[in-house]
Amino acid sequence: MVEVADSSFDYDTNEKRQIYARAGIREYWVVDINGRRLLVYRDPRGGDYADQRAFEAVDTVSPLTVSAVVQVADLLE
Repeated sequence: MVEVADSSFDYDTNEKRQIYARAGIREYWVVDINGRRLLVYRDPRGGDYADQRAFEAVDTVSPLTVSAVVQVADLLE
């Protein structure tokens, strides 16, 4: 699941994050437009994600379900 957050950042990174974790969504990405970063949430446990990481524009990240490498800067354009 991927969300693009501008004005919805607080909702996407709090309430929606917990909804997805409770639903067992294995991986949740939030493209933080204003912060120029990608937030990646993985490993849902107890209504939240046990693994929460922030990636900057110079970083790359690989989704869990697809064999690919994503340049974070490409998501911020």
